[in-house]
Parts: sequence; C-alpha cells; structure tokens
Amino acid sequence: MNAFADDPILAAGFDYWMNLPRVDAIPDRRDVDPVQMPKQILSNVALLEIVDDGADAVFRLAGQEFDENFGVSLKGKTTVELTDGDYRDYMLNHFRVLMDNREAVYSESAFRWDFGGHLRTRRILMPLSHGEPGVPAMIFKVQTWPKEEMRGLPFCDVIANAKHVGNTPPRVVRRSDE
Repeated sequence: MNAFADDPILAAGFDYWMNLPRVDAIPDRRDVDPVQMPKQILSNVALLEIVDDGADAVFRLAGQEFDENFGVSLKGKTTVELTDGDYRDYMLNHFRVLMDNREAVYSESAFRWDFGGHLRTRRILMPLSHGEPGVPAMIFKVQTWPKEEMRGLPFCDVIANAKHVGNTPPRVVRRSDE
C-alpha cells in the first residue's frame, strides 16, 4: 500500500497521472486535460514549468486550494519567490529528485507561512515532458492540506507505479524492477 492511499485526492491524482499515455516513461503535458481529470482533484492541482535546469519552477496553473492556503494567487510565481531558507532547499530538492529519477515524488511536511500560520501538507509531484519525450519539463502537482496531525514530518519518498518505496533519502524503484 502506498503512503497516500488514505487521501482520496492524492490517490485520484496519482491514478490520473499513471493512466496518461507515456512516451519514454513519462507523460507529455499535452495529454493533461482538466476535463478528463476526476472532479475532486481540480482545486488541488497545479502545473509548474521547470526552469533554470531544475533550480526553480514557475506555477503556470494553480487550483483554488493553493490560492486559499497560501493567501495569494500562485499563477506566474516561482518557488524561489514563494519560499526561503530550509523550506526552499527542501522543495528544490524535490525538483532535482524528480528530474534525476523521472519518477513521482511524494512528501509530507509542515511549514510556517505568514498567511495562516503553520500549514501541514501532503503532495505528489509527477514529471511531465513538454514536446521532448522523456525529458521532465513540467510538474503535475497534487497537494492537500489535512487538518489532522500527520506522522513523522518531514517525510519524502520517490514512488513508482503506486508503490511506497524507501524513506529519506529517497530511493527509486524502476518500472522494470517489478
């Protein structure tokens, strides 16, 4: 069982991504269609463009839950603009792991935000190509902000084919290993 099976939004988002057509192991951005997405995930979805060789990412689209939890519209903003310090490093590491392994990255964490104080969150970042097969250029992100206490924060895993694998540091199970 994967680490997010108890969260129907994360599970539905991951299932949607897993069922997208793939060229060279990862789906292409052009195959992401909000009309085809499960309705319950739409406000929890963001699309980010990877920039500066993975040193940052720009929010191209962010659902209503992102704007409500962050207190600002994220569209057009970068991770570097929105975060700082250890939390920025933590998130940028997610991008590096995603790009290096071409697999989805799951994590749970808590962070302090000026708007609304402390937030707890669970997220899956899933790679998308954008015209060049197999090269991560975008991130399909599904994120929730549970109200209940979360276990062992922060926590990060790389996931493949809906399996929960390893602990920090992340470890990848290749699709061919199954």
